[in-house]
Amino acid sequence: TFILTLQFYFQIQAYLKISYPRDVYWHYLKTYPFSHIEEISEYENSWSNLPQKIDSLYMDKNQKDTITIVNGQYFYPIETSNKYHPYRPKIPKKQILNRLHFINYKAYQYEGYGIKARKLIDSLQFRIKIYR
Repeated sequence: TFILTLQFYFQIQAYLKISYPRDVYWHYLKTYPFSHIEEISEYENSWSNLPQKIDSLYMDKNQKDTITIVNGQYFYPIETSNKYHPYRPKIPKKQILNRLHFINYKAYQYEGYGIKARKLIDSLQFRIKIYR
């Protein structure tokens, strides 16, 4: 029982460190209009997860800032590290979020990724980052 409890504890700790792109987008769509969100992917094979949300009463329509969300995408297929290009802002920006992408959680890597891709994911350690 002790070993199971200890294992459960470590699994929960790992799970609490990850973020889901869609949750991040929904959180920031409350204050930033859709048109003020720039998406960047550090991996070439990716597709957007930005909800096609229409401006609503919950949004601060006076917001002037644009935010850049890095790695708010799904990555597939993951084939080679040559398709990974780390994002470096061209002008100095303040980083306001830096969290592990959910794909780093081992259990999610078994949903469609082979051994080679899982090793590559482990080495790249995708992070969801937001700059303002």
